[in-house]
Amino acid sequence: MYRTIAFDNKKGVWKTRYSFFSSCIACVKNLMVTAPTSTSTNKVIWKHDGSSSDNNKFYGNAASPSIIGVSFNDNPSANKQFKSVSVETDTPDLISGGLNTFVTNKKGGSIGRLKQKGGVLYGHIGSVDNITLSNFEFIGSIKEIHSSAASVEDATGIDVTLVASSVYIEFDYVEMSALSSGAAAVTNDPLAVKDGGETGVSVTGIVMYKGLLLLSDASGLAKGDDLYFAYPSGVNGESPKGQVADVTMALGSDDFEVYALNLEYSPTNLDHNN
Repeated sequence: MYRTIAFDNKKGVWKTRYSFFSSCIACVKNLMVTAPTSTSTNKVIWKHDGSSSDNNKFYGNAASPSIIGVSFNDNPSANKQFKSVSVETDTPDLISGGLNTFVTNKKGGSIGRLKQKGGVLYGHIGSVDNITLSNFEFIGSIKEIHSSAASVEDATGIDVTLVASSVYIEFDYVEMSALSSGAAAVTNDPLAVKDGGETGVSVTGIVMYKGLLLLSDASGLAKGDDLYFAYPSGVNGESPKGQVADVTMALGSDDFEVYALNLEYSPTNLDHNN
């Protein structure tokens, strides 16, 4: 695919790539004009940005999206925890459906949509891909493990007829959370899960019911164990960390104007795995 690369004489850098190929380029009265190498119309001179209806349409072809790529490298020797990336614009409605990638230290990253929140347009930064201790929630200490509905009903008086399960776990103390239903596993050893030593007990069906934990398997669990919900990084993961971040935004082809991209971060003494 043909591309045109623009050089900034004042800054001395190659700064822009255009999705067209021309034989010559000039500026006339603050407008850029180019001449295509070939054309299916009678136009031999093309005026760019002449009207909003022609945004990103070059030589009569379909519109191409506006894409910008930036690197955030303020104080590159310091480790940072990235909080949010936002777009300064007075036309957020025209680009809120765009996409962006967010990559830290030129390694791990993710892609997501730009969204408006409180009138401000925010980009996607994702969360760390690895498991950290923030991915765990304490839910209680095991008082008893019951392997039948009759056993748990005799011990607790709780009717579990509607929630048949292989294992019913009774707790001395249960701390409930609104996020509990999003748990991917249950473990009695968060450090082992964090370090990759085990994956935890997979949860299927109902997780909690009237203070009981329902599991399909209780292998490795015993009376007196402290149990934790283990969450995927997308639910309870930490903000990404690193020294630098690279962001690429696809902003669409509507008649918008962007003034600046802002990245909020805070210095941290944590490494990339904690």
